[in-house]
Amino acid sequence: MHARNDTARSCGRPSLCSPAALLGLARASLERESGSALAILAVAPDGFSRLRDSIGYERAARLLDCIAERLLQCAPQLAIARVGEHEFVLLVPLRERVHDLDALWHELRALLALPYGVETGEVCLQFCAGVARIGLEELAAGDGLDAAGAALHHAQKTGPGQYSVFRAGILREARARVELEHELRLALARRELQVHFQPVMHTRSAKLRGAEALVRWKHASLGWVPPARFVPVAEECGLIHELGEFVLGQVLAWRARWRTRTDTLARAEISFNVSARQLDDDRFVEALERARAQGLLEGPPLWMELTETALVADGPAARARLLRIRGMGLRLALDDLGMGYSSLLQLRDLPFDALKIDRMLTAGVGTEPLETRLFGAICALARSIPLCVVAEGIETHAQLEVLRREGVACAQGYLWSPALPAADFQHWNEQRARSSA
Repeated sequence: MHARNDTARSCGRPSLCSPAALLGLARASLERESGSALAILAVAPDGFSRLRDSIGYERAARLLDCIAERLLQCAPQLAIARVGEHEFVLLVPLRERVHDLDALWHELRALLALPYGVETGEVCLQFCAGVARIGLEELAAGDGLDAAGAALHHAQKTGPGQYSVFRAGILREARARVELEHELRLALARRELQVHFQPVMHTRSAKLRGAEALVRWKHASLGWVPPARFVPVAEECGLIHELGEFVLGQVLAWRARWRTRTDTLARAEISFNVSARQLDDDRFVEALERARAQGLLEGPPLWMELTETALVADGPAARARLLRIRGMGLRLALDDLGMGYSSLLQLRDLPFDALKIDRMLTAGVGTEPLETRLFGAICALARSIPLCVVAEGIETHAQLEVLRREGVACAQGYLWSPALPAADFQHWNEQRARSSA
């Protein structure tokens, strides 16, 4: 099997069938040969949306033509259709050994992984695949493409270059995700989401330093929906920009209100979280620039928190964007250390001001000797960079004593307060002020 050294410019329009025609062929085959078995193999390049934004829509369209041509070259005897923006599906008979699915996928993956030529140079892609065995029952229910697509989506969540076989639970999860996306769109339109604030405290003085803004969603029938459930959906379906704009707007509005007060809230340093998708989006930086032009970034430091995974994929470009944002006066914190996979040593090349240590690394501090020593080593390394350290998930005085001993300046957790609605956070701070007077 050989792939010619094609370029995106030279690719012609591949001969693909429509998804409806592919399903019609599947139905005819199953009705004609009783007991026959078919599978639908769904294939898609990883990270194509980001690549499209980089090389442009026209070049991306020609690149997809090249991918289709290679699929047809590798499996000319199969019906192949393009579904959605950049997914392809193959109808695979299972009665012949030549169509063993694992062997077919390995053959396809090897051919698809060869470089593609575009005007800007060569592009190498990784692909994920999902496969579903289908019969007349699945076709009648309209589940043929859905099942393969759900398996593909499951593979993509697992990681680049993965392959997943459909199971009933996958389709249920996919449909639940689509329903959650629909509900999230409605929630954004109806302004049903809220921003809560968790106090961040000085460990020595136990005085308020500021707060972290955290988005919350109370659904009418589902109750409180965890951010870990709906934020990834927002990233996958493109709602993360609208969600981020809502959070930033709320943060700026409350900061402006609190700056007029005479208590510690007037000096509170507020932080908000930014995802990798937001950092990649020019609209996010433009929103910050508009806020600066309106004077909304003035006052106590405004902190932007990013996770490790927001930086690993595109280090140099991420650094440039962070420097631009820092130039507006914002301070930068690396969030959830211990949940990602980058090295602290990488932080020397990125313009961070603070390091936030995730609750997974603070849970055993003060009670588990090994975890306490590990925490101390992380703090020492952070100081050597140097970075201010903020510890998350602090619930006990034993943890607080270790933080003080290790020179950790600030912390947050249930020892002081959970995240609260803005008005309740304000009331909580007023009560603390009265009790310490």
